[in-house]
Amino acid sequence: VLALVQGIVVTSGATARLLASDFAVPASRITIAEPGTDPAPRARGNGRPVALLAVGAVSPRKGYGGLVEALAPLADLDWRLTVAGALDRAPDE
Repeated sequence: VLALVQGIVVTSGATARLLASDFAVPASRITIAEPGTDPAPRARGNGRPVALLAVGAVSPRKGYGGLVEALAPLADLDWRLTVAGALDRAPDE
């Protein structure tokens, strides 16, 4: 089936090579979109509070509990944490 699709987006060159070699997907139909962003100048911020952002599905394996524990000693400083992500990825945990 993969060999018949019009296009496939993968997140690494290794995955692209695997699809081409093991699943006969023509390389011309594979687009690699590596995770991340282009380099940019460091943000300077514009005041307080310091804003922290964590993005990802909210599940135990993401370790948000550890992040909150690590930030707890800084409770007297002016900061805020926003966790943005799906809440339904680990409903039993």
